[in-house]
Amino acid sequence: MKKILCSLVAFAALMIGCGGNNGITDNMVKNYELNLNEGLDEVKENLADEFYSISLNFPDFKCKKEEQKIVCQAFDIAVLIDEQEILSIKNIIFKTNQIYTGDKKGEISISEAYENIAKKGISDELIINGFKLSDTSKGLIALAAMQSKELAFLSALADGEYDIVLANKYNLKDEILSGNTTFSINNASKGIKIDAILKNDIDYKLLANTIDKYKLATFDVNSQSIKQLNEFFDSMGYGEGAQISSDILKSFILEKLNVDVSLQDLYDFYAGIDYVKSGLRYDIQHGKYVEPSKKLLEVIDRFEKSNPHLFSIVLSRAQGISIFDIDRASSWSASSEDRAKLQEGVSLKINDIDFTKFLIN
Repeated sequence: MKKILCSLVAFAALMIGCGGNNGITDNMVKNYELNLNEGLDEVKENLADEFYSISLNFPDFKCKKEEQKIVCQAFDIAVLIDEQEILSIKNIIFKTNQIYTGDKKGEISISEAYENIAKKGISDELIINGFKLSDTSKGLIALAAMQSKELAFLSALADGEYDIVLANKYNLKDEILSGNTTFSINNASKGIKIDAILKNDIDYKLLANTIDKYKLATFDVNSQSIKQLNEFFDSMGYGEGAQISSDILKSFILEKLNVDVSLQDLYDFYAGIDYVKSGLRYDIQHGKYVEPSKKLLEVIDRFEKSNPHLFSIVLSRAQGISIFDIDRASSWSASSEDRAKLQEGVSLKINDIDFTKFLIN
């Protein structure tokens, strides 16, 4: 499993190109495409080694230049188990402006690479079109849903095609990359839409300096790729690896998470909703979690009455907090001071109803 994880991260790292002062050339796009597909081949090989029954039909990416970005596409992807297709994807598109445009050649440090890349901000987009489960997969889910009427919604979720978009957009401000990561899922035929926005900052200098300090990776300008990422995963969580993990987590600062779910029709979801409501009413009747249960019933009521049916969660903190601090304050051994620090300025609203006090108490 670690081998696959390393390959996936190394493959993701290939989503960074290099350039020169004149911008992106045809040769750069060609080299980028070559390295991207070599990384994809390694992922497929390691997947086959670890799980012999799983195969990935994933044609090579084809890349081109669009303005100041490299855009890569692959078509007709499928995942199979024992040669039986379980899901398919019409096409995957990846766009990135993470292009090194400096004059250095050969292998350079990550700090040198990102000092150049960060100046123009970061704009990436991963688009997955036509994600759908096979008839075999949908049949298995339907069988599971038949075990209980409360699970009927699973068949609705499994039907139709999904379009998925993951995007990063960050601008450089006071040596910090500040912006948003957005994620959306849309199933037009079933009227299902989910949008999530995470507002956060990245201390790219701390991140790059950590990678350089522990010699986790270098940037190869000639081959347009990041090298040596596997070393981090070999030691993660142990000794020096634990310190590396901590330093990397400190470079990501979270500020606000907003999740919106929209359903056009609740027909397939009523049994599940009624099941949840009956559980909440039971708690109220027996004096358990009375106040939060009443508020959750109010949330569900607003959800059912809206058109389309909307469910929203907004979790924010007045001052950003690093993933490291969240992890430390959430552990079983956390001190009361760490927990108090995590709760400072926190706000949680669900369908515009305040749940903050239930979160921090």
